[in-house]
Amino acid sequence: MTTGRRTPAFLTVTAVGLMFLVAIARGLSPFSEPDVWWHLRVGEQILDTHQIYGPDPWARFAGGPYLATQWLPEAVAAQAYRWAGLGAVPWLRTVSILLLAAVVYAAARRLSGRLPAALATGVAILGASGSLNPRPQLVSFVLFAAVIGAWLRTAEDRRPRWWLVPLYWLWACCHGLWMFGILVGVVTAVCLVLQQPDHRRALAWRLAAVNVASAAAVAVTPLGPRLLLAPFTVANNAASIADEWAATPLNNAFSITAVAAIIVTAVCWLLRPWPRPSWQYAWLALSAALTLAMWRLVPLGAILCAPLLAGALQSMLGATRERVDRRERVGLLAGLGGGGARRGAGLCGAGGHQGLRLPHGHGGDRPRAVDGATQERRHG
Repeated sequence: MTTGRRTPAFLTVTAVGLMFLVAIARGLSPFSEPDVWWHLRVGEQILDTHQIYGPDPWARFAGGPYLATQWLPEAVAAQAYRWAGLGAVPWLRTVSILLLAAVVYAAARRLSGRLPAALATGVAILGASGSLNPRPQLVSFVLFAAVIGAWLRTAEDRRPRWWLVPLYWLWACCHGLWMFGILVGVVTAVCLVLQQPDHRRALAWRLAAVNVASAAAVAVTPLGPRLLLAPFTVANNAASIADEWAATPLNNAFSITAVAAIIVTAVCWLLRPWPRPSWQYAWLALSAALTLAMWRLVPLGAILCAPLLAGALQSMLGATRERVDRRERVGLLAGLGGGGARRGAGLCGAGGHQGLRLPHGHGGDRPRAVDGATQERRHG
């Protein structure tokens, strides 16, 4: 229930500004991860050979062909690396995190006003921060947030968003977490159909069609239908050797933040026991499952919970939810552009590799740095 009062403008402006500051701070923070260099090396291999499937170029006696499942962001990052040097890597990271914040905020605004949306977005960025390194998974986080926004709109008007089909094609060319976007779509569609009072069959066909078409789009990428099973193969191979594939440890600020967001949402719902659509309960349960199941899925759980947390905070405030207007859209674009420009200027002043740990002390020598890191990843 809302009252006629409005949230003071200075609070909303401050909250949105702090949201972007959190995103920029994460983008500016140092990182040290061999996989960054590995992805750059794969990207250079793709640019040089124009091949994303074939004999493994790094393992002569490999038991099968090499499948570059993340070829698009790897090639883009490698090309940016060739054009701008080391500075391109953290710049791409910062821009991706800023874009993630903007997309999560836009999704949260479907259920709340500016202040709760900004607070929930900041919490989501903090919860996801453990995985916000310059790797292709950043693309997954942004597109996952876009999928959430799409299904929020579908929950309002029961119309399928067919632009999700090309989005999934793009997503499948970038990273393997696309399957969780489809999972959200299926769960939401089932809930919407079950609570539909009439014309249930027609709605079921429409929503099922967009989910099936999205999965079909994955099968027609340059890697073909084999990409549908690739994430499961990677999971089986990596589960025993990579910590990020293990169950989520609740001993760090990132997972604690994500779990706290889920708990706060549930408590707010208990304090304001208004009728809520079933898909919101399903999303909260799915958010908890993603957060607790695997360390690499904590960002997805935090992002999925963000609009629910924003809506819960809005219910506690009781204030009128502001409409999205032109000034708000311009402000978001200004935050994106200003943050990206600030990071670019900082990199130019720092010699191009601020926040980067160069492997083997190779300095700014791009080929030696990338090849050295590749050897480090293979043998270290």
